[in-house]
Amino acid sequence: YEVNGRPSLQFTGIAEAGAGFGAYCGCDFQAPQRFSTSAVDRARAVVRALGAALAGLGYRGVFGVDVLVHDGSAVVVEINARPQGSTWLLGEIERGEGRAPLLVRHVLERHGRCTDDEEAPHPAAGSQLGIRHRGPAGTVTAAPRSGVHALDGDRLVWRRPGSGRLECVDD
Repeated sequence: YEVNGRPSLQFTGIAEAGAGFGAYCGCDFQAPQRFSTSAVDRARAVVRALGAALAGLGYRGVFGVDVLVHDGSAVVVEINARPQGSTWLLGEIERGEGRAPLLVRHVLERHGRCTDDEEAPHPAAGSQLGIRHRGPAGTVTAAPRSGVHALDGDRLVWRRPGSGRLECVDD
C-alpha cells in the first residue's frame, strides 16, 4: 500500500456558506503549513496506520481520513474509502505541478502500471468552497463556467479548463 496524498484543512460548519455543524463545505491545501510539523506528522502516522489496516483487509483504493489533532493526540473522526470532495482539487494541484493526479495514478496502478510517484508532503496553494443555497426557491439564470478560477481582487475569474464537480453531468 502507499500513502501519497497531501494533508488539507477541511472547512465545515460555515453558516454563511449554508453548511451546518459537521457539514463539509470545502478545503485548503495550504493551511496545514500553519500547524506544527509534529501535528502534521501525528496525523500522517495515523493515516499510514489506517492505510496498512485497510490493505490488510484487502482494500485497494483511494481513501481519505478526517483527523483531529490536539495536544499531542490524533483522533480519527471518519474514514472514507472513496474519493472525497478534496480529491478533485488535489488532482488540479498535482496537474499544475506537472504530476499525474492521484485518481489517474490509482487507475494505472490497478492495471499493473507502477507510477513510482513520490509523496508530496509540502503545502500547495489551492482551496475550494462549496456553497449551499438555503434560501427560498428560485431560478438559476447563469451558472459559473466549469474549470479553474481565481480571485482577482473581489472578482472570480476563469483561468483554464479543469476537472471538478461541474463535469459530472452535461447540464
